Amino acid sequence: MLVRKQVRDRMSQMRRLAPNETFCFRCHPEVPCLNACCGDSNVPLTPYDVVRLRSRLGRGSDSFLERYAVIETSDELGVRMVHLAMEGQDHPLCPFATAQGCAVYQDRPSACRTFPLGRSLRALPDGKSAAEEYVLLDPPFCRGFVAGSPEFTATAYVEDQGLEIYHRFNNRYMGLLVQWQTRGLRAAAQTSDQIFTALYRVDAFAEVIEKQDLLTQSGAPARLYDKILSDEPQRLWFAFKLLEQML
Repeated sequence: MLVRKQVRDRMSQMRRLAPNETFCFRCHPEVPCLNACCGDSNVPLTPYDVVRLRSRLGRGSDSFLERYAVIETSDELGVRMVHLAMEGQDHPLCPFATAQGCAVYQDRPSACRTFPLGRSLRALPDGKSAAEEYVLLDPPFCRGFVAGSPEFTATAYVEDQGLEIYHRFNNRYMGLLVQWQTRGLRAAAQTSDQIFTALYRVDAFAEVIEKQDLLTQSGAPARLYDKILSDEPQRLWFAFKLLEQML
């Protein structure tokens, strides 16, 4: 999830939450603003988001991407970035938004899970680690900030929303993008295709792994071969490792 400069600048102007600072928030079907945050939004889809959503909907990668994704190539990196496709012309709305709320709530994208927080990673001087920072988003349409709502710190909210597994995968993905950006790398068309297959066409990537004997070439432990080929999150994790080796 490459954060564009204008987004970084906007977040830098917001007040960061201190580690133990709390906020009150609750989103539920009875709030008058239900689905207001689901319209006309630029929702990024990370590779792990797509794995979860595809599994939820029972679709293959290509079918899911064709139906639910907008894919654009980054001019800076030459790799493809994926966003959720909104439906409708006059008032675009998330395809999973219903009168009762999110139809894929248990597997909703990480950007939706994180709201009303904004999350960023700031590189530390050692060049190997990053500090996690949160800002509290407070759009005028949102009515979830009311007295009597549950009180959270950012850490508690992350746990409550089941974000730990998303962060684990998304941090790895963001790390790749940052490394490519830092080193001034720009993928050629063929390499961009390979990167996209490894990250977003994880079902098709299984065939590539077997045809090119990538497990052996990568030095992956033999005991993990079957799991990588049969388990999609494990295969995505292998894709991150493989792409990191390419760097």
